[in-house]
Amino acid sequence: MCTYIKLIVKENTITEHLPTITDRGRNLVPHRFVSEALDAQVKWDDTRTR
Repeated sequence: MCTYIKLIVKENTITEHLPTITDRGRNLVPHRFVSEALDAQVKWDDTRTR
């Protein structure tokens, strides 16, 4: 299920249309979306995948 995610960081509002998961009453959102909104550098490392 896709839904709109609204994130407010440092008085800036970011809205994305991303898939979310509700599990046992908790809403899970994509980690990359939240991390990049907080100015974190996110990259994929193929050598560490299983």
